[in-house]
Amino acid sequence: FTIATPFCSGCVDALVETSEAVAGVTRAAVDLDGPALAVTFDDARTSPAAVRAHVERETRFRLTLTRVARATR
Repeated sequence: FTIATPFCSGCVDALVETSEAVAGVTRAAVDLDGPALAVTFDDARTSPAAVRAHVERETRFRLTLTRVARATR
């Protein structure tokens, strides 16, 4: 996701914690240079739309989905 809302480095923890609170999310990380949020999730349990909705509902951040990459098994 691209993070459309301005933020500071102190907001990184909130983005990660809020994303990882979604059932099925196994990892979240913020790239400050993007700024972007990368989320690893089990697509049998959640979706990018669900992650985005949760983050936007629980925080002031606005996200734009930029890419979905399927993990190889």
